[in-house]
Amino acid sequence: LILDKIYLVDKEGYLLPIITGKDKFADCPVITGIAVANPKLGSKIQNERLLNGLSFLQKFEVYLPDLKDKISEIHYNKDGEITMFMSGNGVRVEFGLDDFEKKLLKLRYFITHYESNYRLNNLLYINLNYRDQVIIKEVEISQ
Repeated sequence: LILDKIYLVDKEGYLLPIITGKDKFADCPVITGIAVANPKLGSKIQNERLLNGLSFLQKFEVYLPDLKDKISEIHYNKDGEITMFMSGNGVRVEFGLDDFEKKLLKLRYFITHYESNYRLNNLLYINLNYRDQVIIKEVEISQ
């Protein structure tokens, strides 16, 4: 969780101390766009966006276990919409405000079929906010 500094957070929202000299958490996804006043180690953050973000990460791991290590960031915009950024190619995935389980299933279906014909590295943007469709933007390849 990125606030005034980087905090480790468990799946229930408790702030954990950072173990100095260790980089084993360097690849953990970060959650941004959340405001928390006076964060204290060992305390549970009672913030709806944080708790929803943690729940989103757990659902992502269930629906897309092969991609869980590719999540770089979960970001909340000012309207509370979730945008996920993937590591490596930096694909931006727009999830919006709700129906995360349906959208995760839609993403799983899309990725399965897209990867059979293309490579995920060709993607810049995925928008899951439209009913019954996935909007994408691909890298322009010059010829």
